[in-house]
Amino acid sequence: YLQKMSRNAQNREIAASAGARMARPTAPRVATVGSSSDAVTAASSTPFGSVRQRVNDNEEQEWCGPFSVARQFIKEREEKKREKDARIARRRRRREENGEDHASGDDDDCGSNEDSDSDIDGETAPRTALDNLASKKREDLRKQRNPSLTWQPSFKKSSLSPSSNNQYVHRKRQRDSMQQHISAIPSLASLCVNFLVDNFECIESLGFVDSEARTMISRSLVEIGKLDDSAVAIIAGANTTDFYYGGGDSIESIEIPDASKVSENGMCKLIKKLTEGDRDGKVVLVGHAGLAVGDKAAELLSGDDWGKLGVFSVEGAYVLHDQAIEKVLTKNKEIRSLTLNICHLMGEKAAKGISGLEQLQELSLEHCPLQSKALSSPNLYAKNLRSVSLACSNFVDDGAIKAMSGVGCPLAHINLSKTHVTDQGIFILRQFAGSTLRSLELEEVLKITNEGLKVFFEPGQEGAMEWGKVPSLRRIVLSNMGEGVVCNDVFRLLCEAANAKGDGDGLDYCDFSGAGKGITDKAMEHLAKHSKNSLTNLDISFCHEITNKGIGHLCAVAEKQFKRVALWGNSQLTDDFFDGHGRGDEFCIEGIWLKR
Repeated sequence: YLQKMSRNAQNREIAASAGARMARPTAPRVATVGSSSDAVTAASSTPFGSVRQRVNDNEEQEWCGPFSVARQFIKEREEKKREKDARIARRRRRREENGEDHASGDDDDCGSNEDSDSDIDGETAPRTALDNLASKKREDLRKQRNPSLTWQPSFKKSSLSPSSNNQYVHRKRQRDSMQQHISAIPSLASLCVNFLVDNFECIESLGFVDSEARTMISRSLVEIGKLDDSAVAIIAGANTTDFYYGGGDSIESIEIPDASKVSENGMCKLIKKLTEGDRDGKVVLVGHAGLAVGDKAAELLSGDDWGKLGVFSVEGAYVLHDQAIEKVLTKNKEIRSLTLNICHLMGEKAAKGISGLEQLQELSLEHCPLQSKALSSPNLYAKNLRSVSLACSNFVDDGAIKAMSGVGCPLAHINLSKTHVTDQGIFILRQFAGSTLRSLELEEVLKITNEGLKVFFEPGQEGAMEWGKVPSLRRIVLSNMGEGVVCNDVFRLLCEAANAKGDGDGLDYCDFSGAGKGITDKAMEHLAKHSKNSLTNLDISFCHEITNKGIGHLCAVAEKQFKRVALWGNSQLTDDFFDGHGRGDEFCIEGIWLKR
């Protein structure tokens, strides 16, 4: 048969017959039947009995020859080598995060507790006594550089009753214990004020009650919603019966936290009583002014024969016009503290009146309708200004800070929350107020970046004139700044600058809510190291990388003045901290996440 064929045809025939012996038979697909596993096929009949076969359509079927077997070995070898390289990279990255170096006895090829390296063939290398000693040394070094890892809850879980596993039981026990610490014996002054407030509808005159007691009564009436025109008349001593019982001296201050139920006529009676005295430094504090403070009330405060205001604070006066504000400020040039929040009718005339207050030390213009031109004018800011609040104003930008720097205000507090200030603006703030600034609020200032905050707190160029002195703050608000803006590096620079003397007397109030994954337990370690003797309030709500050990370490190190922490949105924290912080029942934890 082969002799009748050509040489090429004979070669092809021989190759076909040799390949047929090594070829894999093409078996038809076996139909599946109902089974608990989708990968198990129906039973197939074989000479040795019924067996079950597994069919995987996604698995690539290799040729059953020596070269295919070699390729399989090479493929497995490369996969294991890639896994080993990945483990080494993870260990190197973890070492860099912990600040370790290669000289600490941790080589890339030695084993660890988490990722034990293996050789290329996948066989685990046996651990020796030297490996265990090196691992212990690395763990001790890691705990030394991260002291929060050593924190343990102050209670023993074995000593808790079975019912204590319920978190609601824990919360109820804490509330009951806190109520027991509340003093049951009120002061004599509070007893008298509560008695007068409870029976205020029966009172016709307060007689010779002094101004301080009248202020306490007005605040208590606001809490129960009874401060109306009739109550204001009694507090002001403007009733007819006051001529018989005696109305006492003129009042020195008007402090009404909520004047929403007071009309303008009722407020005018109170202001007339205020203007009767000749003493300087009178105080007007009216919140939720509404209709109570209008042009008529402003006319009384700007009379020709009176100009004694020292503090003028009005919030929400939506009927107080621009010209009326100018008259009050022009007549009372000795005002030291001015607050005009949410007064939407103020404009350039009011700004002109503010520019004439040379003794002004505190200025608050939150929700201010003034345009950028007025806010960027140096005339708006007095040279002795120590506190400025321009929060929630749409036209506040770097120009306002440049205007303050031109005047040289010795600022101790500034609130720029929800404004359009950028990195350049806070750098200018450091240049002219770094040595005096003690309080900074930057809530939701989205144009400030991580690099801008690092430059603001960086002490490296402190001696240079163009950098200014790094601020040593006592109060800081950096909430809702955006993901990654507030990080551990910013936290470290901030805490080191606040604790310039190195005695642990640094920050007093901190708000870093909304930092997300930017800050971790390392930030709590910085805070415990530099502010353990001064920290009183802390807000780390929605900081998802802080664990029980981080906040627990802070509670263990901080002194007794640390009284409150806010933890809203931190579902990663558990009862290990809530019941094991060890600060007693007087420690206030807000925002405990109840999950079950």
